[in-house]
Amino acid sequence: MKREDFLKTILGTLIFANNTAVFANKKSVIVKPKIRFAIASDGHFGQDGTDYEANFKTTVNNINAQNEIEKLDFTVINGDIIHDDPKYFAPAKGFLDLLKMPYYVTQGNHDKINEAGWEAIWKMPLNFELVIADNVFLFCTTSNEFGQYLSPNVSWFQEKLTLHQNKKNVFVFAHIPPAKVSLHGTNSKKFQKLIKKFKNVRAIFSGHDHKLAEIINYKGINYIFDSHIGGNWGTDYKGFRIVELNEDNTIFTYLLDPAVKVNKGFIS
Repeated sequence: MKREDFLKTILGTLIFANNTAVFANKKSVIVKPKIRFAIASDGHFGQDGTDYEANFKTTVNNINAQNEIEKLDFTVINGDIIHDDPKYFAPAKGFLDLLKMPYYVTQGNHDKINEAGWEAIWKMPLNFELVIADNVFLFCTTSNEFGQYLSPNVSWFQEKLTLHQNKKNVFVFAHIPPAKVSLHGTNSKKFQKLIKKFKNVRAIFSGHDHKLAEIINYKGINYIFDSHIGGNWGTDYKGFRIVELNEDNTIFTYLLDPAVKVNKGFIS
């Protein structure tokens, strides 16, 4: 039996609240993923003094290796793909196009390009949705061509969350965390108030703070971080996260450092 399967058998739900793990609801059966995806952020392709090409190559190779172990439905590159200069979008995309599964991107504060330029490169809008069966994935921008820190578009989220209020799960991807759960997050009070109204929002995935690889429960919402894959500061390792939504609707997740699994556990 794989270690992950063993954990899923004996541990049940592992809830992270302010970085403290609490066990609940022990299970007696092995749960299997129905949706499995990878999420990485903060590549900072083009940043002086960093080996950004090697970082992207390593990340792509390791995500593809995970796909060989067990199929990934998609990968998310959750912002700060490049470091300021739009000329780096094309070579960064060249590496990401080597991923062997669909991938989606969000805009971070170092992805300094306007909406038209973004759509021309990535062929996807700054705010968009992905629906898989009874699960909704909402991707949003939290910046602009000037690198400003912005709240997610509350009107857009109001529309989408209302539309999907009867779906089982909603997952949000926003490069800058829209709450002060980290040193560099924004206090987007209108967004936080809106999110609280929809009980099917399971998690908000963010990057931005390269030092964070935790799951922080803030006012009942799980904010999930994934370290960084590039840049010149942050955790000692450059890693990414795997997320598995299981058949029993539990979520199992872990970091890869960048190939060794760390911080394994279930979230509520």
